[in-house]
Amino acid sequence: MTTTDQPITETLKHSIYLIGQAYGMGTNKRRYLRYWDPRVLALLTHLWTDQQKLQVYQLRLPRIHYVDWNNTFIEITLPTPNEVYPSNTKVTLEQLKPLPFRFSQQQWALLEQTEWINMILRQLKGQVVINDRVYDIIISQALLIAQRKMSQQQAIKNIVESLERIKNKGVQA
Repeated sequence: MTTTDQPITETLKHSIYLIGQAYGMGTNKRRYLRYWDPRVLALLTHLWTDQQKLQVYQLRLPRIHYVDWNNTFIEITLPTPNEVYPSNTKVTLEQLKPLPFRFSQQQWALLEQTEWINMILRQLKGQVVINDRVYDIIISQALLIAQRKMSQQQAIKNIVESLERIKNKGVQA
């Protein structure tokens, strides 16, 4: 993750430190996120809610950069307060929780599937362009695994079928 808009100060270092943490479910114990790992950062950018993205933006980090699975330099522009809260922006910003993150149960469930998600992405990397649509397919299946609604084998089968449907429709995945 990089930022180029401001000099590296103690405040910026502390802000980046806070982005790499989250409170565990139902606890005030901090857990550390490997946000410096592009595979984790890519997943986080898909998991964060708009409010969580705004938490990052409030640290004067309007953009995040990383190298994705396609070895492409990615820039993610985080939403501004007015985009997230079109009305009552000031009041809502005052109520915005400070970092570290407090993830939902669903977000934690997906984070616990990071290794499986990355294994699937690694296997697909040479076969398809890893884009938001592919991520969404994989994340939806990982969530079903995490909720114990599906086996890993069935999830893989569903991913392959979804990608085949996309391919057969002539739409690039």
